[in-house]
This record gives sequence, structure tokens and C-alpha cells, in this order.
Amino acid sequence: MPAEVELSKGLHRQPSSSDYLEAAERQLREIQRDAEENWTPGQAFGVILDYLDRVEDFSGSSETALQVKSRMRWLTKVLHGGVERAIAIGLDPNRLNGVFDALVEHDALLSTERSIAAPSVIAARELIRLEISYIIPNK
Repeated sequence: MPAEVELSKGLHRQPSSSDYLEAAERQLREIQRDAEENWTPGQAFGVILDYLDRVEDFSGSSETALQVKSRMRWLTKVLHGGVERAIAIGLDPNRLNGVFDALVEHDALLSTERSIAAPSVIAARELIRLEISYIIPNK
């Protein structure tokens, strides 16, 4: 976070809350870029499972559903990138068809149900967990 903000010609001021917000957003973009470029499928699975666990305690509002949908789409993108990199070392991408199908189903249900608390959306999250457990049994 910025200790001081340079204005011009050597003048400085104390950082404002917007300076801290901008620094936090830059840090988040760096983390997201690293995830998209470097994470393995296993790392993506771990974050997806952790996020699904956290979602269980979120409110059932339509705004929450949109936020969850956005985060899950990003995590799916990260997983796709990890799979593409892992193909080069011998991963059979067909092994992950069930996971990707479950992620697509969850996304579609969030669009129609507009609530993470809907029984069909909860079942879709369970299916994602189940499909990942077929690939990583200890998760």
C-alpha cells in the first residue's frame, strides 16, 4: 500500500482511501493474472472447492447470485488455462468433462434461479464437488 502519494515536483500527501483501494485493485489484478497464467488444475480445483464452501453461507439474493456466477466463471477460465497447460505434460482433458459440464450447469441455474439458495443450484454445487472428487479423491 502507498506510504505517500507524489503529487508533482516533489510534493507529497498522505494516501487517501481511494489510493488504498487502487493499490488493492492492482494487487488483485496481479493475483488474477498469475492464476490465469500459472495455476495448475489442482490449484484451481482447490480454490473452486473452497469458494463453493464459502458460498453456502452467502445470502440468497439475486445480487449474490450474480457475484457467485461471475467468480465461478473466472475460476472456470482459470481451470481451462490450467488444463491447457497440463495437456502438454500428458493430462487427458476428457477426464474433466464431468467437471466442466457441472460448472456449465451451475452457471445456467444461477441465471434462471437467480439465487444460490435454490435447491437446484445447491444440487449443482454438490455435483461440482462430486465430479472433482472423481479426479482428486482426497478433496
